[in-house]
Parts: sequence; structure tokens; C-alpha cells
Amino acid sequence: MLSGSKKLILVITAISAFLCSVQADDYAALLAKARDYESKGQYAHALGTYWDAMESAPGKASEACDAYGRIARTVGSGAVGSDNDSYTSWIMMYTDLESYCLESGIYALAVSELKKGRPDKTTGTLSYSADVSLVKSKKYDDICSLFQTGNKAVRGLKWKAVPADFDKAVSAKVPSGKDYSVQFALEDRDGNILSKGELQQLGKTSVVYVFSGLSEDVSAAIDDGFRIVRSAE
Repeated sequence: MLSGSKKLILVITAISAFLCSVQADDYAALLAKARDYESKGQYAHALGTYWDAMESAPGKASEACDAYGRIARTVGSGAVGSDNDSYTSWIMMYTDLESYCLESGIYALAVSELKKGRPDKTTGTLSYSADVSLVKSKKYDDICSLFQTGNKAVRGLKWKAVPADFDKAVSAKVPSGKDYSVQFALEDRDGNILSKGELQQLGKTSVVYVFSGLSEDVSAAIDDGFRIVRSAE
């Protein structure tokens, strides 16, 4: 379980980006993991891993796409597990969803366009800044919505162990913005580091992230083309 101050290990490859996590596994490995989760009835883990597989091989992930759609239809209908004990089945479904969200996170980072500041009157150096916000990821929204729809379709009046609002229940268990810190660097087109920012805590949901003390040469290189990347240190 996540606790304390956490650094989001993310790579921002565009000026505006929405990223949940960096997935190092290739398509075949992710597909194998997803199939295993599906075979065990761990549908939240399966959906999330099939999603990652689709993102790892855009346009070439037909099997993962078909599998995601198949599970989505099952979960969305509410017809999971044993017909004789739907309540117990949905307790297990929610437990799996909560477990997956605690392991993988539910947030993405939204990074605004980089803004150039005015020169420092004392040092003559320049600064750049970007608004970094914590938002719910599309992957999480889609999966949680499927679970919510399925639960609503079959929910009984006395289902006390299964939350009526999955998003609210999961969000209460996952660390909020104040539990995360971010650190980024600016790279030029060739991957050379132009500037490395400080580790900053996100606060409640957002922070103005600043790269300061930059020379005119570095500023010119940034203006020529760059990308924002996470810093691992």
C-alpha cells in the first residue's frame, strides 16, 4: 500500500501529457499477464493490463483490444461469478478493483505548456514554468465506470460489503495529491539534459513547477525544441 511522500516515476514526452505510469514490459509479456489475470477472474487487473498492452503496441494489439471488449461487456452487464451468489462475486470484484488501483494508481499528470519567465534582474538568468496537476486517469475512469455499471445492474438492497459508489470508495483509499512529489528535467532533441528541476510536492492537486537559473544559451536550446522528462534522483 502506498504511504508517505511518493515520487511519481513518469515520462512526459509532450508539452501537454496525460500519463499514468511507465510500463517497461512489451506487448507479448503484458498479454500473457492479462490472460493469467482473466483466467483467475481478476477482471480489474485483466482490464488494466490489457489496456497497457494496447498502449504498448498501437494499431497492432487486436487480441488485447478484443479481450478488453469481451471482459468489459461481461463486467458491465453485472453477470460475473456464480449466478447463485452474485453478492459474494461482487465482493471479490470490488476487492480486486481496490487492489489493482492501490498497486497501479488512479491518477495521471496533466502538464501545461511551458511558459518562459522574465529575466532575473540580479543574475540575468531565465526561468521556465509549467502547471502540473493530478487528475484521474482515463484508464481508471473507464474501468471503474464498467464496475459501477455492472454493480448497479445486479445490486441487492442488503449489499453492505459492496460499495454503492466504487469511485468514491476507491478514491478514499488511494493517496491524494499531498502524498506525491514530482521532479522533472528538460532535455534537448538529442537527449542532453538542459535543466533539472527540484523535487516538489504536489500539494493538494497541483503545483507550478519551475526551472530557474538558466543561461541564455540554455534558453535558446529550450526554445529550439525540448521535452520534459522525469528525473529519477
